[in-house]
Amino acid sequence: MKLSANLSHGTHVAGIIAGIDSSVLIMPAVASTAAGDERDKDVANDIHYAVDNGAKIINISFSKLFSSNKEAVDEAVRYAEKKNMLIVHCAGNDGVNIDSAANYHYPIAIYTNGGRATNFITVGWNRPLFDYRLAHPYGDYGKLNVDLYVPGSDK
Repeated sequence: MKLSANLSHGTHVAGIIAGIDSSVLIMPAVASTAAGDERDKDVANDIHYAVDNGAKIINISFSKLFSSNKEAVDEAVRYAEKKNMLIVHCAGNDGVNIDSAANYHYPIAIYTNGGRATNFITVGWNRPLFDYRLAHPYGDYGKLNVDLYVPGSDK
């Protein structure tokens, strides 16, 4: 099966995870259409599926600028939180400060009621050439909404 360019990123990330620890079991779940559109209902259903089938960590390797049904995703994140499941989410690749509501990249750890999920880590990417900022110029950043940075570029 050939994955489109839009769907291959999660597979690449899963391969990196499995390469770091060979005892890890990967539970593939695709919440994206062939065009790369992640529908909130599908995201919420995949979170429920992962929790109900014993996953301990879920990797969300996409971000989007609009959430049409954030309540459904918030409910799924709360469900995962109650079951002690960690959610790891990418910050995004637009080079913007995601601490501003105008730049949120969904899903996010902030619930619609203003509360914050305790089981949610947002990861940005950096590069080895440090200047005035840690984040790669294309990597999204934020003092409040990015929890850690990992290498993502050799330039």
